[in-house]
Formats: sequence, C-alpha cells, structure tokens
Amino acid sequence: MLSKTINKNRILSSYSTLMVLSVLYVVLLFTSSRVNIYLFTAISILFFIYTILFFDDERIANKINRVSESGTFNKLNNKNSKVYFRILFLLLTILVLIFQGQYLNFETIDADIHTYLLVGNDVLRGSLPYENEWDDKGPILYLFYALLIFLSGKNLIIFKIFCDILFLIITYLIAKIIFFLSNKEITSKPLIGSVFFIFLMSSPWGTNEYSEIFCIFFISASLYLLLKSDFQRNATFMAGILYGFSTLTNQGSGIFIILFIYFFFNFLKLKNFPPFLAGLAFVHSVILYLYLSRDLLDIYISTLFFIPLKYSQQSFNFISEFVVFLRETFEYSAFSYSIILFLVVITIFKIIKDGFNSTNIFIILALMLSILFFYLGSTGYKHHLIFMLFFLCILVISTNISSKKYTWVLCFLLIGFFITLGPSATNNSFHNLTNLNKIYSGYPLKELASEIDNSFDDTFKIFSLDHNLILFYLDIQNQSFIIHPTNYTEAAIVGELERIGRISNNELPYQISRKPDVVICSPAIRFLLTEVNCEVTDFFTGYNKIETYDYFKDESRTYYKDPYRLIDLYIKSN
Repeated sequence: MLSKTINKNRILSSYSTLMVLSVLYVVLLFTSSRVNIYLFTAISILFFIYTILFFDDERIANKINRVSESGTFNKLNNKNSKVYFRILFLLLTILVLIFQGQYLNFETIDADIHTYLLVGNDVLRGSLPYENEWDDKGPILYLFYALLIFLSGKNLIIFKIFCDILFLIITYLIAKIIFFLSNKEITSKPLIGSVFFIFLMSSPWGTNEYSEIFCIFFISASLYLLLKSDFQRNATFMAGILYGFSTLTNQGSGIFIILFIYFFFNFLKLKNFPPFLAGLAFVHSVILYLYLSRDLLDIYISTLFFIPLKYSQQSFNFISEFVVFLRETFEYSAFSYSIILFLVVITIFKIIKDGFNSTNIFIILALMLSILFFYLGSTGYKHHLIFMLFFLCILVISTNISSKKYTWVLCFLLIGFFITLGPSATNNSFHNLTNLNKIYSGYPLKELASEIDNSFDDTFKIFSLDHNLILFYLDIQNQSFIIHPTNYTEAAIVGELERIGRISNNELPYQISRKPDVVICSPAIRFLLTEVNCEVTDFFTGYNKIETYDYFKDESRTYYKDPYRLIDLYIKSN
C-alpha cells in the first residue's frame, strides 16, 4: 500500500513539473517574436528532455499507450495502406497549394532562377547547356528546365506550378520512404515527415525551382525504387540512372554515393550494387557522348569537375552561416524550429537507450553528408541546406523510442505551425490561384520586356548584368557567355573559362565595347564588377537611359525589396 502511494505521489509530482514546463514552453512558443533564441532553445531542450523521461516512466507509458490504442491514430493505422496513402496524397496536395501558392504573386523570389530559365530556353533552341550560355549547374537541370518551360508554354507562373507539382511528388516519396524504413507499418510517421517538409520549405526562400529540389526528386525516387523492389537487379539499374540524373543536376550531390553504398551494405545487397553503378555510368556516358559529338568536351569537363573542385576550396564561416539559418528558421516559425530540436533530442535519447541501428545510422550519415554539401558550397546560401531538411524529415522514424507517445508532441507542433501561419497562407494562395492570368500579365519585368520589344522593329542584342528574367520573356540569348553576373567575381570560374578559351581575359569591357543594342545593369552589380562601367551613356553616344522606376517599385516584382537592385536600362537609338 505504501509503495503504491509513493508511486502515485511520484507520478503526480512528475506530472505537475511537466505541466509547469509545458505552460512555460507554450507561452514561449506563442510569444517567440519577443524571445531570445538562446533562451527559447534552452527551455525547449529542457522541456523535451523532461517529456521524454516522463513518458519513459513505465506506469505512465502504459497509461498513455492505452489512450493511444483507442485514439484516432490507431483507427487510422488500421486502414488499408492504399487508402491511407490516397488520403495522405490529397492532404499533401492541399498543403502544397496553400504554402507554395502564397508566393505566386511575386515574379521573383531568387534571381538565380533567372539564369536557369535562360539556359533552359537555349536548350529549346537546339543547343546543349554551356554551348552558348553558361551557368555552373549540371546539364540535366537545364534539360529538365527546358522540358518544364516547353510544357508550360513558356508561361512563368505555370512553370512555377509545375515545380510545385515536382515538390508534391517529393513530399509523397518522403512518406513512402518512411513507410518502407518502418517495416511497412501504417503509422502517423509518414504523414508527419512529409507535412514537416512542406512546412520547412514554406518560408519565402524555399522556392521549388532550386537545383537541390531537382536533385532530391531523383535521389528520393532512387531510394524509393530500391526499397519498393527489394533491390531487384532491373530496378537497381533504374535507381542508378535516377541517381546519375541527380549528380548531373548538381555536381555536389555526388557525395551521396557514400550514402547509397551504405544503403546497399545495410540491406545486405552489395551483390546488386554493380547494376546500380552501371545505371549511374550509363547516364554519364550518354551525356558525355552528347558533348563529345558537339565538340564541347572541354567546357563539359571544366563545368562538372574542375570548377566545382576549385570553388569548394573557398572559405566561409560555416558555423556562423549555419547559426544564421537556425535563427531565421526560428524567426519564421518557432514551431518548425521546435520540431528540429525535438527530433534531434529524441534521436540522441534513442541512441543512448538502444544504441545505433541500421536505420538511424543511415539517416545520421545522410545528415552528415548534407551538412558537408553545405560546407563544400562555400557560400552559406540557405538552399544548400535543402538536402539536410529532406533527411531531417525522415528522422521522424527515430520517434519509435517509446511507441506512439511522441506522435502527439509532433502533431501539436505541426498544428501550432498551421494555426499561426496557415490562415494567411490560405488566403494568399486562394487569391493567387484564382487570379493566375491577372497576376501573370501584371508581372513588372514581363511588362518591361514588352516595352523593350516595342522599341525595335527587327532583331536586337542584349548584354545583361542583372534582371535576366527580361531575356527569358523576350526569348533572346544574353550576349555574354557567363549569364549570372556574380560568377564574374569568382576567380575559380573566370580563370577556368579563360583557360579553355571560352571568354577573353578582359571579358566585361569587351562585351561593352561591342555596343549591344540593349544594356541592363543595376547599382549592386556596378559595385561588384568594378572593372566595367555599364552606364554606357557616360562614354558612348546614341544610347538612351530608360526610366524604369515604376517597374522597380512594383510590389509584385520581388519578395526581397533590395534597394540596390534598381533596373538600369539603356537602349541604343535606331
């Protein structure tokens, strides 16, 4: 009797402590805009640790499991897997529409996408990537871009929606991968992992046109195919082809070959690894042959190997940039930041309690390689962490440390995210998706492109050092070989392209000296590229500087209102 009383008092005491921490934590969650990130992190970790210890109490665990076994999730778990994934796909579709559609009214989120569009457009003219216009990503990215540009009828807003569909497929593949790695158990984990990825990528920088998204599409499809087929030889060959596409989309994804080697080793399928390598080699051989047949082997090798190797040797403050990412995630949504903390804490507890197993080694290795990708990128751009976010969502598998109990914690955080950010996102998306034609016709750079086109009766040439989206609308090549202006500041890039004779050693002044019909620039680029003065009216006659401020100040031009990216436009008089 005394023992039961002591146990009851201990449970009540633990419950009271947890309630106090819970209230404090929830208050911090909903007032995070006024809370220091370090204080929030400390309180959150303390709360999560105590929650795990509380739930791991045997008597409490039994009671919570009894509640879980009679709850909604258990009813869902008993459904047929096909029905479960159909419902899940519908939910994911709605969430992608809500959280990605909210930004369709902005013509530009990241100007890097403009350069991908230009190269993709050039592919539709019959050229190979790097043949006339150069950017530093793999050729498959531009071939895929060309396909989507063609399917969208060169309509930018439809192109964005196609990229959102690609993102939707990735979220569904996350759910499927979690399902297979969880021994095909129908639990809430596939739902949580896939929904969390949508929420992580819902911030303004999380545009779905980045090369990393296309890489993840191929990698996730490859992993899914291997798991679904149980590493059958034909499927393994196809999985190798898919991974080969990834390595030719963004060269840095080649580091994930280590992950695939472990994947085969973990499932005792190393004997089927040669077909995977054969598929990988097949893709590279076909693309290599294409470039060899066009006498473009030099630029192909330089872009895929020499430039990335030189580029990765640059230094940046890795820790500082990673902390900036975490801080911005916290500022965007304390709920997303909390889920990241919770998954990390619970994984550590699982390893301490049960040791390493093949699944958590796989995910931890994937996360380490993802962070290595960020480090090798040498710039600190947030989109270099998309691989990490992808594998972080698969980390929900680690929540099986104590049956289903932690599902409720994660669901609370996901619901909190939707409550705080969902209503405004839903309203914006509904407005955007029901006014696509109006929004597209009102994109300011599209209107400016029409004004430029109306200034000429015949064909004309453009030298653009900024706002390259104008060239996409006009369906015109940039006069320069390098089309992303900041690449001119990278010694590794400029030096290599000079070495193989693709550009001159005085490239920028040379392009200006050719007196193109149109010159597009900005104060920000003039500050970066001091070796050239793109304000051609200073030294050439016959040019008019066009007033573009109305286009620049248009709220729909870009999400990030950079005051130094004014549109400097010069047109040669006829």
